[in-house]
Amino acid sequence: MMGSLIDREGNLFIAKRDGSLLKTWIPLKKLNFKTSEIRSIIESKTWGTVVAAETGVWYLADSIWTCLKGTETVVATCFAEDGSGRLWFGSFDKGLFCLDQGKLYQYGTKKGLGDNNVLTLCSRNDELWISTFSGIDHLLGPVHAPEISSPITGFSGHFAYSLLIDSRGVLWIGTDGAGLYSWKDGKLKAFDDPFKGSQVYDLAEDNKQQIWVATSDLGFWTIGNDGIPQLKIPVTDRALHIHHLDQGNMLAFSGDKMILYYSAVDQYFVLGKNSGTFPGSPDIKALYNNKHEVCMGVGGVPYLLNLPDHPDWLKPRLLFYGTNINGIPYQQFPAKLGSDENILRIQFQAFWYRNPANLVYRYRLTGIDTNWQFTKDDALYFGKLPSGRYILDFEVSVNENFPLPARDQLAFERAAPLYAQTWFITSMALVFLGLILSFLHLRIRRITRLEKLERDKLTFQLETLRNQVNPHFIFNSFNTLQGLIDTNPGNATAYLEKLARFFRNLLLLQNKNSITLKEELTLLENYEALQRERFGQKFVVHRDILPEALDHYIAPMTLQILLENALKHNALSKKDPLIIHIETPNPLHVQVKNPIRLKTDSRNNSTVTGLKNIQERSLLRTGKKVDIVNGPGDFIVQVPLSKDP
Repeated sequence: MMGSLIDREGNLFIAKRDGSLLKTWIPLKKLNFKTSEIRSIIESKTWGTVVAAETGVWYLADSIWTCLKGTETVVATCFAEDGSGRLWFGSFDKGLFCLDQGKLYQYGTKKGLGDNNVLTLCSRNDELWISTFSGIDHLLGPVHAPEISSPITGFSGHFAYSLLIDSRGVLWIGTDGAGLYSWKDGKLKAFDDPFKGSQVYDLAEDNKQQIWVATSDLGFWTIGNDGIPQLKIPVTDRALHIHHLDQGNMLAFSGDKMILYYSAVDQYFVLGKNSGTFPGSPDIKALYNNKHEVCMGVGGVPYLLNLPDHPDWLKPRLLFYGTNINGIPYQQFPAKLGSDENILRIQFQAFWYRNPANLVYRYRLTGIDTNWQFTKDDALYFGKLPSGRYILDFEVSVNENFPLPARDQLAFERAAPLYAQTWFITSMALVFLGLILSFLHLRIRRITRLEKLERDKLTFQLETLRNQVNPHFIFNSFNTLQGLIDTNPGNATAYLEKLARFFRNLLLLQNKNSITLKEELTLLENYEALQRERFGQKFVVHRDILPEALDHYIAPMTLQILLENALKHNALSKKDPLIIHIETPNPLHVQVKNPIRLKTDSRNNSTVTGLKNIQERSLLRTGKKVDIVNGPGDFIVQVPLSKDP
């Protein structure tokens, strides 16, 4: 041997001269004993380590295994030690034995035992419970004359594989196919859910007064103070044995696997024979003594197992040792990646010398993965990650349940490209916003200028038309005045006064583009008065105006022009006067209607200035046309009104 090393997992490495390396696990020690089959092991206060085998009961005295005298032909099956330090053991075909102060006592059917084949025992203080092929017996009293009874009935046809008296005095009974029962104060209770029809191989109580149940097909369960079973360790093989170590830690065996449950972390660890922990076998019975040692029988060989009271020895070690970014290796992982660094390879290594091939890895990249991702590789690959902050969580454990995993974490940030960075986006947004505001400002100025030009154009056109109206009316008025002077000079003076009053009212409206229909009708009354001075009863005007139309708007002198044209172009006389109708067919229209009786020279003296003026002003004001109906009997002009000036 050239050298040796013991690691924190308890592994012993030995370097040999020939260059080879040996490894063994120090906590597991094979005891120098061999028999055909070990049925049970107990650490007795008086006798030390005692083994129940097919060849009798054996104990360790001065480092030598010795068969207890009188048991050489006994097939011992199970042990129990009562409160007085008496060692009890059962057998096949020879009943029950008690070793008290070096003297061996035997009890069979002749002394009240139900059957001479004893399956299991349990003791509390000085009372003993015995499971045989015929049922469950209770033993109490001195060893030379004990009282044996059979107080429990209710599961005939089945055997009790396991018995346990807990710290509250409740007797728990595990059967070979009838499930689990408890018995106290003469009452038997069955736990049908979920144990009905199951085989219960072993029972144990932990420091929290929880009862652990090992079943044939349901795994390992616990029953707390509430009496509700809960699955604690699921297994696929038969749950054979369960034992309380200390501080709530449990040792269990299932098939060829040893299972360690550590209460402090509420985790269990499954160790098989390929883990280098112990030689797996379904034929195991275990005991934990005060020295933190587990003595277990594997076939016919006892082993001594020293278990730490904390699971850190089962925790592998994890190391990140290299990074490759875009093909360039880095010894340390950079906290920030550039926008062009998008191919990432992270190398790692985990150490668990017991059996590194059994290690299981998983990782989760925050922002990408919602669930854990599992891998067997020694490297992780990421490509084309979006920009942002990331946290890589990585775990390694001894099995797929991930009990007490070794963890590590890497935090990094991948920079965004220039066009995706906040300051660039903000700058571009401000520039774009400025362009939009400039465009809107220029457009508003252009629209405002066009609207002003349109208003100026409209004002100019209305002003031009209004200026056309006044000369047109004056021309017609002077024609009328000239006729009066020639025919009736006396009335000419009165007519001139009315004409002057009419023009005074007209001056008040000269700067308006529109007036209400009511104002227009008032102005028209003066005009009618002037015309009656001239024509008398030859000229008649009828009005039929809707009240709601009076507040709507019309261009000044519209109705006057229509009356003026009717007088100018139609013949009238006392016998056949010219009757003109002014009416509103609806609140938004006013119409003037007169009969067609054209003068012989009407077409020669006609001027279309008046009607054209009305049509243009209506289009400019309201955007609507004036409707003109010429014949066959009447001449009708319908002018649209507006609600706004």
